Amino acid sequence: MAASKEDRRNTRWEEHRNERRRELIESAITAVKKYGYDTSMDQIAAESKTSKSILYKYFGDKEGLQYAIGQHTINSLIDEIGHKSLSSGGGGVLPGYLGCRRR
Repeated sequence: MAASKEDRRNTRWEEHRNERRRELIESAITAVKKYGYDTSMDQIAAESKTSKSILYKYFGDKEGLQYAIGQHTINSLIDEIGHKSLSSGGGGVLPGYLGCRRR
């Protein structure tokens, strides 16, 4: 019985970490839009309302955060293209892609 409680706690914390990571990535994107490509980790931490040490805990370094932003952006585009394709009966991959590109 104790193992199942422990497993659920691990799952709950994993969900929390994933959600927090997503929030940090979205705050970093907002900071980059606001301050430009050379946005500092201090500016990102301020936008995220957290400390730089939390950013380093989740991403390792600025390059790791940049990589995570890239992955997040690509995954968002893929999801949007897939959604547009499904909602248009499968023939909307190209229009879905072009719609994403216009954003």
